[in-house]
Amino acid sequence: MHKIAPRLSVFEKFGGIRPMASALGLAHSTVKAWHYAKAIPSWRHDAILRAAEEAKIKIAVDELTHVRGDSTPFKRGAPSRVATEKAA
Repeated sequence: MHKIAPRLSVFEKFGGIRPMASALGLAHSTVKAWHYAKAIPSWRHDAILRAAEEAKIKIAVDELTHVRGDSTPFKRGAPSRVATEKAA
């Protein structure tokens, strides 16, 4: 049986919230709010697409209008996403 790889969220494609914020020149709290809401303001889409292109990350416009949750959610009691991103 073939295992289908989960489709990564926009945030995961950048390597997490902090790396995405850094690539966009934004505070991590801004990107974290998008992550929590599963919504990215449309006026930020062009900047995200440019940053993705510069980083050679493939992102389609529909991924920004229909924001997916992360493919590997953290379980209660597991290290926080922020702690994991700092360690990376």
